[in-house]
Amino acid sequence: MPKNNLKGLILACFLLLTACSSMPQSIWYQDVNELIAQHHYNKAIQQIKNTAAFDKNKLNKVLRLAKEQRIKNGKIFHTFIQLKEWAKAKKTLHTSQLNLPAHTEFFVWERRLQKAKANEQRLLETEQALAQANLLKVLFKQQDLELRSHETIFNWFNNRNHLLQQKQQLAEQLIQLSTRAISQRDYNNAQKTYHQAVEFDQQLEQERLHQAIDDWLSEQNQLATQKRQKSLINQLQNALVKANFKLIIKIEDILGKAPFGGQSVRDILKKTRELKGQSALAMDEQADKDYRNGNITGAITLWTSALRLALMRQDIHRKLLRAKKVQKKLEKLTLKQANIP
Repeated sequence: MPKNNLKGLILACFLLLTACSSMPQSIWYQDVNELIAQHHYNKAIQQIKNTAAFDKNKLNKVLRLAKEQRIKNGKIFHTFIQLKEWAKAKKTLHTSQLNLPAHTEFFVWERRLQKAKANEQRLLETEQALAQANLLKVLFKQQDLELRSHETIFNWFNNRNHLLQQKQQLAEQLIQLSTRAISQRDYNNAQKTYHQAVEFDQQLEQERLHQAIDDWLSEQNQLATQKRQKSLINQLQNALVKANFKLIIKIEDILGKAPFGGQSVRDILKKTRELKGQSALAMDEQADKDYRNGNITGAITLWTSALRLALMRQDIHRKLLRAKKVQKKLEKLTLKQANIP
């Protein structure tokens, strides 16, 4: 290269460097307020700390704003998790880690994202495995049909071995899915996959899985019983308020038997007995009045109703029998008088 050209190149570089040194700071320096507006809190904090005149108040303000942004991002992140928008949730997490001060919540978010995404993948694998199991059963049935429809089985022997191999592999996969489901407390799918696996291969039966599923089924039965009991108690309370004795007797009979029980059942049944006893007493007293006034039919109706509420009241039973005898005699007497010319 000629010397003149070399000198010109050096001079141009020198002028360029000089110009750069004299350029305003805005080219390489960004105002803290601008960084805050862009939610670049880490950069804003670093900018404040690198400033010669350290402003503690401004630093505290940025930290407060960063905390508010972290809380806001957390709500957005958890919404994306609920919607199963894994990519958006991951982007929110990454942006928060990049622009906000380090915090333990970010590790919690990351674990929740991984766990939720893996759980959806497990559910899809479970659905696929169960569908494959149903398809495999159909293939065995189809093969059985073909075997019973043809004279020779030579061409299907290898195919059957292939199906058996698929069956064994699928059974092992189903056992693994059952174990994973139990770890997530997804006992419904754990039960489905376990029973299907054992159906394919009884040697895969595991006491631990079997016991866990049985415990869950027992718990579900208890929860169902508790829910049913609560509903019956509410219905009985409403029936007591309305004095609907037909419904009261029906529900009382159900609650008085297993599997229902406990203090709440004992309390409501006590109220039921008290109301039935008071009502039976009132009916008995009114029936006595009707009987004395010659209203035998009315007395019989009341004593019959009272006896349904108080089966152990032998006195009411005797009164009812007496009234019915009197009623029959009156009916005969009336009939005899009607036949007299």
